[in-house]
Amino acid sequence: MTGKLLKYELKATARVMLPLYLVMILATLVMAVNLDSGKVNNFILNTIINAAFFIAVFVCFVVGTLMILQRFYKNLLGSEGYLMFTLPVTTMQNILGKALASLIWILGSVAVGAVCGLIFIRITGDLSSFIYDLQFAWQTISSRENPWLYLIMVIALIAAGILERIMKIYASISAGHQWSSHRILGSILAYAAFSAIEYLLAWMFKLRIWIDVAEANMRTLTVLLCIAGAGIAAYGFIAWYLLDRHLNLE
Repeated sequence: MTGKLLKYELKATARVMLPLYLVMILATLVMAVNLDSGKVNNFILNTIINAAFFIAVFVCFVVGTLMILQRFYKNLLGSEGYLMFTLPVTTMQNILGKALASLIWILGSVAVGAVCGLIFIRITGDLSSFIYDLQFAWQTISSRENPWLYLIMVIALIAAGILERIMKIYASISAGHQWSSHRILGSILAYAAFSAIEYLLAWMFKLRIWIDVAEANMRTLTVLLCIAGAGIAAYGFIAWYLLDRHLNLE
């Protein structure tokens, strides 16, 4: 059933995200061609083209972030919650469906950003330096005992880190919704409290929050993946508990 919820969520959000991706690619093409040709000498027009590119990227980022917040809040805690919680699915399945859809769109945004970067480099210059950087990165990975497993672990850690942040946002919104008023403020304070607890635990157990992936070994990646998994489970449980046992759709 989680798969059906995920499919529904992707369809609902694709109407927003796919046009945004198209806008990003078109804005990149226009800016790159403008810089490469050098035919547009009008300062005002150049400024407008460059500003349009950065605005398009910023809007895509903001809209993607707001969509994560809005879909969770509106569908589960707003008026649509009456419908969602009457479906033959569990509360955790509702949460996972939205979290996985958000993860997919965030990873998709990263992929589209990479494509835009390649388009920009290809039009305005050559790919030699980019290819060299890729070769250097692969040489670094190849030096590992099991390079493919290492690469899979890095990708899994990135995805788990993003999913943990999504669950943290959901848990914060769920906690803020317990307030009778000023629920947005409650959500922000809950997020700040969760962050403070994370830093406190990291300090107590002498854990490194930021690492250089290129220097990390398999043991470090495994530990970090376990920590991210624990965060996903903890924040997922908080969101589930508050929605399943203390839900107020007033």
